[in-house]
Amino acid sequence: MTLPRQPAEGVPHRGSWLARLRRSRGAAPRRAARADHGSWTVDRVVRALATACDSANRGVPATHAIVVGADTVWFHLRTPDEQPPAGWTSDDDGRTWHAQLRRLQSASVAESLEEPYPQLVSLGSTGRGFVLLNLRQAGGVIGLEGDARQARALAQDWTRELATNPWSRGVRVVRIGFKPGVGDPEAATGAKTLAEAEAALADEGGGVLLLAGAPGGRDRERVTRLADDPEGRWSVVVVGRVEDPRWRFTIDSAGVVDTGLLDEPVAHRLDPSADVPAPGDPDADPAGDPDGGSVPGSRRPGRLFTPGRLIVAVVAVACLAGAALFLVPGGISFSSTPAAKAAGTHGATPGASASPTTTPSTAGTAASNGPNPLGVHLVNHLTGKCLSGSAGSDGTPLILYGCDDNAQQRWNVVSDGTIQTNGLCMDAAGGGTTAGTIVQIARCSGNPAQQFSLRADTLYAAHANMCVDAPKGGTAIRLAPCNGSASEVFRQG
Repeated sequence: MTLPRQPAEGVPHRGSWLARLRRSRGAAPRRAARADHGSWTVDRVVRALATACDSANRGVPATHAIVVGADTVWFHLRTPDEQPPAGWTSDDDGRTWHAQLRRLQSASVAESLEEPYPQLVSLGSTGRGFVLLNLRQAGGVIGLEGDARQARALAQDWTRELATNPWSRGVRVVRIGFKPGVGDPEAATGAKTLAEAEAALADEGGGVLLLAGAPGGRDRERVTRLADDPEGRWSVVVVGRVEDPRWRFTIDSAGVVDTGLLDEPVAHRLDPSADVPAPGDPDADPAGDPDGGSVPGSRRPGRLFTPGRLIVAVVAVACLAGAALFLVPGGISFSSTPAAKAAGTHGATPGASASPTTTPSTAGTAASNGPNPLGVHLVNHLTGKCLSGSAGSDGTPLILYGCDDNAQQRWNVVSDGTIQTNGLCMDAAGGGTTAGTIVQIARCSGNPAQQFSLRADTLYAAHANMCVDAPKGGTAIRLAPCNGSASEVFRQG
């Protein structure tokens, strides 16, 4: 992992973490302790870990996130490992390794070692430090949901970083449906459709594929095959809501990201100078016709009426007319009793209705419009959010998410002592019995670690004698000693 003597080609956009921190890179000697978290520091700590593992004659652990603090760096491992090399300390039952930055910044490193995390990109900051994400460890589609401008800005940041970070040299970046922006790296391949980028996607070396919207038809199948490649050659990032992502990141208009991977949200700073296309820009939509073809043309300047605008206008008029019925004397009358909805939901699902006589305890089975009409919501009392299986695949950590009719939020208490969603069982990762063990969904196997029950509005893990908890009201789900706190209360809805 050789650090270039000259700045990398390609200009990072003004205000990015990499641009801000690179400016101080040449001011300090290479082996002096540094306080910044720029590319030099990240490159140094990663190469120091690789060197330590090589000296111990062991492999570098699979890492999904790195947090660089003021004086300590933490590696969050995909698989628990309690045997770190010299100079590193294992925490949280082997799920985290940490080391002091000062020691790593002056440690000797083997320049010839292969970069272990070439797809490492920045995510933002937490109270603990600066967070970097290893896209290579997703093992499926990564969804960037929430505020469209913030999500696209994050995708733009990743594009530039993958083209300029010293550890990302040689990583192919393919972008579909993004409007070209000022400062975009020439190394990135841009196209309007997947078909146009087929030659680049055929690269056996893989890389990172970023899409400005969820694909449809055959494009969706193509994207799924790339993301699910058992060799993990391609990492796929989709801006917008996508079905069954492996990692789902939700970013709000203030740039706060809920990851489900960390115990606290991450703050991403939107660069005001970034050229991010508006959500309605047709050049930023990679979805084609049902057969995967592209959408030809774009809106002409000055065109007042388009199909989309006409639909919006008709819906708006219908809504106003409906509202007027409540205001006109002698108009149509409706029951004043509000329709019941699951506790903690943020609003009724469009198109769904409930009987005024429906009680909260039966709301989960009464909602027949959802993809999975069986089962109930499990609503966290502290946050008002629902327990979710997120991507809905084996080994996916549970998260808290805004309540909706997604099948992964419908839970069934089964007579065999398990709690299931979509045929997968609630599971303590690695059979863990200690506080902090990740709670996930996994294939039902009869393992004692899958024995969970509803007990006095808590989710009780019998094998560990602990309760399911949402620490500090975050989105991550862990086991914790049962203490009756609001973060441990999950009510059926």
